[in-house]
Amino acid sequence: MNILIPDGEAAFTLSVIRCLSEYQHIKIFIIYTSRENIESKFSKFVYESIFFNKTENEEDFVKFVKAEIQKNKIDVLIPLHFYAFRLFSKHKAELEDILLNLPVTSVEKLELVNNKYDLSEFLEQQDLPCPRTYREVSDCEDSPIFPLLFKPLDGIGGKGIRSIENKKDLDDAFHNNEKGRFIIQEFVKGYDIDCSVLSKEGRILAFTMQKGFISSKIPFAPPDGVEFLNEPKLFNVIEKLIQTLNWTGVMHIDLRYDESDGNYKIIDINPRFWASVRASCKVGVNFPLLFCLSSLNIPYNQPAFEYKKYANLNGLRKIIVSKLKLRNMLEMPENSPIKDDICDPKPLLYHIYQKIENKIKSSDRNNREIQNNSQL
Repeated sequence: MNILIPDGEAAFTLSVIRCLSEYQHIKIFIIYTSRENIESKFSKFVYESIFFNKTENEEDFVKFVKAEIQKNKIDVLIPLHFYAFRLFSKHKAELEDILLNLPVTSVEKLELVNNKYDLSEFLEQQDLPCPRTYREVSDCEDSPIFPLLFKPLDGIGGKGIRSIENKKDLDDAFHNNEKGRFIIQEFVKGYDIDCSVLSKEGRILAFTMQKGFISSKIPFAPPDGVEFLNEPKLFNVIEKLIQTLNWTGVMHIDLRYDESDGNYKIIDINPRFWASVRASCKVGVNFPLLFCLSSLNIPYNQPAFEYKKYANLNGLRKIIVSKLKLRNMLEMPENSPIKDDICDPKPLLYHIYQKIENKIKSSDRNNREIQNNSQL
């Protein structure tokens, strides 16, 4: 099976590659349009990496991708990021002339769920549980409901989110906003829980649920460790969402358990692959491979997943530093990227090299600035 990833600079490309590598009869081709975030090209599982010099015209890129599909006899195209999903959904008809199938939903639905405010309106209209959301400061400045969350409309990974405790915080967030468009959302007291899904025409083909057990040092960012579990009440919410959207493709849903009423509230939807995709694979659900099977119209049973924990390298470091029990420390490498990095070390080595190089460049810039200032 020949697979093409058209957006190889996506942050979680390496995780997807390593999921696909668990199936032996695969050749992975990757297209890059940037010289940054390219450590995945050094993976031993990449058959060929291809650079495209990005232009202003998206049609040029689509033509390039189509040519690579035909040249390399590609069986499956796997977009990773939202922008790639939207682009290839837009050109789905012409791509399916040379591919068997492209399991992605319509551009309209992709844009709907990716826009935080439009999503909140849709959820309310469909009677799906979600926190109260406001588009303008004036819509909520008389609201007695605090705390609130001030969120960039196009933010990802929790970046730019601010906690609003009172009217002054709200005014400060608005006047100091550098992220452009935003929403203001009711804060739900409880805990975060996520659901990852692959579906076809509103029917769930595979899913996992995960709850953080090691938080990131960055507020509102994805956790450094997740615990997989199954909550039937949450699944009912997700199933209704997928059916209502008649969704085809992958999706990662951020939810929050509401302590006040015992319900799960939909907070955000990412219509793309996600950072913890490798963690899902480790517990039994290989979403990238299942995406390939769906692309080839190969049927499969809904896979079960194990209720285990997974920690990334930051999470593993925190566990060791916190001096947990030796037994837990020994178990953790089974549920972390350590084996992946030992088996496929070049991406990590390149990442370390880049960090050192960037620090040296930053230090040189600072030294030059100090010298220039001293000469004034």
